[in-house]
Amino acid sequence: MYFSYRYDRDYEMYVERVEDAFGYRSEMEDYDYRYGIPLVTPDMNGYTMETTIDHLGRIQTITAPAPVTGMEGQMNHTYNYDGCTACKVQRVLIAEQKTNRHPIPLP
Repeated sequence: MYFSYRYDRDYEMYVERVEDAFGYRSEMEDYDYRYGIPLVTPDMNGYTMETTIDHLGRIQTITAPAPVTGMEGQMNHTYNYDGCTACKVQRVLIAEQKTNRHPIPLP
């Protein structure tokens, strides 16, 4: 068993295609080079998964074809980071560090 890899032409560090000994392949297109995230991922059947990210490189939405053959439509996943507990905790710790002038150990 072997795998062959093809990298992007601009930076030669982002994988655009992986193919195994049986000819099965995965492809990634339209990278956001700031974060190394592929925004378009086509599969062998001609279906495409699209990803959108925010200005911090976090995934906002993933749109993929229907999971069952013959089923029409798309699957859409949306991620919301505004209500993120870990983000709120981190903001509070940073605010406390600025007011107390003592570093707060993170767990």
